[in-house]
Amino acid sequence: SRTTTGELQLRGPALSGVLRRGLGPMWSVSGFGFYDRLTFSGRGDVRPLRTLASNSVPLPLPAPATFDARNGRMEHAGIGVAFARIGDADSPRLGRHVWVMGLQVEQVRLSRYQFDYRIDAGPARGIVGLVDYSGDYNHVTPFGGIEFPRARGRWTFSPHALVAVPVPRRGVIARISGPGFDISGNTDTAGNGKHFGDPSLALGIDATYEPWGLTVDLGSTLTQATLERLVHVGIDSNWSLAVGWRF
Repeated sequence: SRTTTGELQLRGPALSGVLRRGLGPMWSVSGFGFYDRLTFSGRGDVRPLRTLASNSVPLPLPAPATFDARNGRMEHAGIGVAFARIGDADSPRLGRHVWVMGLQVEQVRLSRYQFDYRIDAGPARGIVGLVDYSGDYNHVTPFGGIEFPRARGRWTFSPHALVAVPVPRRGVIARISGPGFDISGNTDTAGNGKHFGDPSLALGIDATYEPWGLTVDLGSTLTQATLERLVHVGIDSNWSLAVGWRF
């Protein structure tokens, strides 16, 4: 995956695995795990310097500034269990479909997620410092959704939708330092909201070539490139490619 905003980017690989077992003709259970390791980088990004995690920073903010990222890392790992139930294939509205529900435990770890900043204009022009968003965020995430598998010769196409709701939703941890100050805070306690652990809607269309058991999620590539920019304002582009192999 690769996400960009201005001159900053977050990119890297993700790996996941699933073990599935049938529980009769209608039900199955799956255990799964995943691990993402993304790098955060970029130089010369120009945007206002703000401090939503603290209201006591001794600077006249917001102020125009230039940011250089310090090559940080985001690690996202989790395990979970999911149950699937095959719906009535003769349903006049849905046709063949599968309901999915489950629960996962996950952690997002931001390491060296830091920027050097330089204020470019105003009364604080020329001041330099550091903004640090490093921190750990733990969530329990229930999810549920539906898919509609349709066979076409050697191919199976499966449109699907999944809703996930991480709990608890958390404020963003941040630290800012400059000449004579070093302040840490949280957007929640500062009265600026909880922004980590947003509910999400995943839309996709899996295309599986059955002789090889090879799947490409065409729909998630499209929706990530379009809907993510609407959900999280400020993102310029968001590309992902998901490929799976069933054996």
